[in-house]
Amino acid sequence: MGFIRFALDMRARRFDMVLNLQNTNRFDILTKMSGAKYKSEVVTLERPTNGVEGVFAILRTVGLNLKKRYYELWLTDSDLAFAEHFYARHEITAEDKIIGLNPAAGWKSKQWPLEHYADLAMKLFAATGAKSVIFGSRDECDRAEEIKQRAGSNCPVIIASGETTIRQAFALIRRCSAFVSNDSGLMHAAALQDVPTIGIFGATNPAFHGPAGEGHLTFFRGVDCSPCSKPECDLDMEQYFCLNAIPVIEVFKGVRRIMR
Repeated sequence: MGFIRFALDMRARRFDMVLNLQNTNRFDILTKMSGAKYKSEVVTLERPTNGVEGVFAILRTVGLNLKKRYYELWLTDSDLAFAEHFYARHEITAEDKIIGLNPAAGWKSKQWPLEHYADLAMKLFAATGAKSVIFGSRDECDRAEEIKQRAGSNCPVIIASGETTIRQAFALIRRCSAFVSNDSGLMHAAALQDVPTIGIFGATNPAFHGPAGEGHLTFFRGVDCSPCSKPECDLDMEQYFCLNAIPVIEVFKGVRRIMR
């Protein structure tokens, strides 16, 4: 009934165009019920197809043939001012290198171990002097604190988790020299701002969900059961082996290679 109510509400709004960016038959029903003059169609994507490129394929079904690929996130002056004040408050200057770390993800099967993030922060500080900033929601503050504790007092780790709106987080990310993230929205936000991005993948396939654009890297261990696309690991032994098998040293080398 909720689905039907939503469809009727959409129809009452008299949209000119409705796009089914989920590209599923369920949402295609909503699209057809909308009454809009311009309606996207479900497309069969050639696999593997990056998710952003899949959006362009959907746009083409309503006649939007974009020849240039230019990605942009719109930030307000207030968002940019927040980032400036945040970094000043934590004594980070324009000369400092910042590594963004995003240990957050909606699924446990997407979460690279916290100790790996801490080890990575220590290695990058020792090698480059880079300071790490941890991102995430208020619910993930405990995970950020654990990384900070594991990294130790001699390694500069700043926690932004729970202190920002989503756009303020984007503004902080824009300043990063590199961004290391689980498969999540912030990973894409970094890549779309041309921040050198490393995506860590376990249950999901980077060929479909990796960061869009050039100059980014993904790490994925294709063990027998991956990508499983399951929120939690079903194995009785060596749970989340696909994530645990991604070594810190390889990610460290990747960051060193692409960081600006």
